[in-house]
Amino acid sequence: MQSKVGKADNTVDEEYDSLHRHFSNSFTLSENFNKHTQALIENFNALTAIMQFISEDLTELYLHSDDPNKKKMTQEITQVAAEIENQGVQPFQKELMANVYQQVAEYILKFEEVKKLHKQRNDLVKEYDYFRNRVQKMSETQSKDPMALPKEKEKLKKAKEDMEQVQSLTVERMQALMDEKPLVFAHVTEQLIGSLISYHDKSKRAFDKLQVHSSSPSSGNSRAAISQAPVRAKPQPVAPQRGGAIPPKFNCDWHYLDADVNQQGPLSFLQLKQKYQKGDISGSTHVFGGEMSDWQTVSAVPDLVRALSS
Repeated sequence: MQSKVGKADNTVDEEYDSLHRHFSNSFTLSENFNKHTQALIENFNALTAIMQFISEDLTELYLHSDDPNKKKMTQEITQVAAEIENQGVQPFQKELMANVYQQVAEYILKFEEVKKLHKQRNDLVKEYDYFRNRVQKMSETQSKDPMALPKEKEKLKKAKEDMEQVQSLTVERMQALMDEKPLVFAHVTEQLIGSLISYHDKSKRAFDKLQVHSSSPSSGNSRAAISQAPVRAKPQPVAPQRGGAIPPKFNCDWHYLDADVNQQGPLSFLQLKQKYQKGDISGSTHVFGGEMSDWQTVSAVPDLVRALSS
């Protein structure tokens, strides 16, 4: 400890102050961690809630549809949302509350006792400074009472002993919490990651049930989502007809996406050509077949355009 010179002499302990800054920072970070954990728990069911809303919207949209697949799709979205909520979301929320939030909350509670000790220590430092300054002033002037200075010195001695005792205890408790912090957060981080992985596995199994209705996200500026390329069937040779032979690389089954982004096919190349020439298929239509590795627009394959136009 040392005295800080100024209008009033104040005791400064840089080592203590440094430890207390780390202590305060750890308390703030722990509180923030639990606030974010609580927000995660409270909002984790947002996905399934929105899935339910979307399912209700689709049910209304397809209410008068003659396509049984559309109605089946909306039912399955509802079922998958419920399955994820019951088997994924709710267990995750319970695990996070018990194994993460509560563990950190118990750690945070330990700071309160130390904060009280810190306040008591600061009060004792002020008391010590008060008597130290009084003794210093009385030592510089003569007093009518010869016992006044010895009495103040006794008070100063007692104040110093009390201050050092409480400070020692405060430092011990703060250091113990600093040592405990990495253990606490290593444990809760493992629990958090484990719960996330478990949720992922359960939700993936549920989402896989919707795979039959899925399409991969579109790339570039395409307005519609393009479904995944179908399994390529073994090419079936077609006898050449008037108008020229079919290029070998196009002599296979073809699929295309209609205006509603529904996958159509398989078609032979001649059937595809007929649709192109009738205008059912245009240069902007997405097709898959031949040597393609993914969906492409007709216009993106010049050889295909020439073959369809011939």
